[in-house]
Amino acid sequence: EISQLSFMKILLLQDNAFTGTMENLFNATIQLSLQSVALSNNQLTGVLPGELFKLPQLASFVAVSNCLHGTLPATELCLANSLVSLVLDGLSSATSCRNNMLPGISHSYTIYNAVSGKIPSCLFQLANLTTLHLSGNGFTGAMEESMRIGDSLIDLSLSHNKLIGEIPTTIQQRQWHNLDLSYNRIGGDLRS
Repeated sequence: EISQLSFMKILLLQDNAFTGTMENLFNATIQLSLQSVALSNNQLTGVLPGELFKLPQLASFVAVSNCLHGTLPATELCLANSLVSLVLDGLSSATSCRNNMLPGISHSYTIYNAVSGKIPSCLFQLANLTTLHLSGNGFTGAMEESMRIGDSLIDLSLSHNKLIGEIPTTIQQRQWHNLDLSYNRIGGDLRS
């Protein structure tokens, strides 16, 4: 029924024990005013719904530490021009989706069914996006040397993934407020 709230601008549901999927939670033809969504620190499962990124006013989406899986909905994300902040750290890292390696002995764990795949290159180019956090997921592939970055992007965190290759010149020569590429499989030379 949340998807029927046409005048809602902010949806804050973080730090609860919500389970289930986000399927049918968003409706881009009805939720025309929804600007900010926070769903972090729950036990949500399923995939990120593409419908979410069709919301015409969506400026901020935060879903850190849940039990999501699959890949990012690239087609819809690439058209989310109103996005200013996208924070998707540890999409599969909530306690209920952790597989403890040595229960009672260690706090080490593995994550099953994690969010993975390549990061859509269009994300770096979104016109209004200032903050992009995708740390602690299973993203793979290399950042393309020819990648383009939108003028607004100043805060980029891609740590704790499985990214390979070299850091593109466009990233190395840019003025960043925050840049975190740690804990990947990146190699090559750093420019002076």
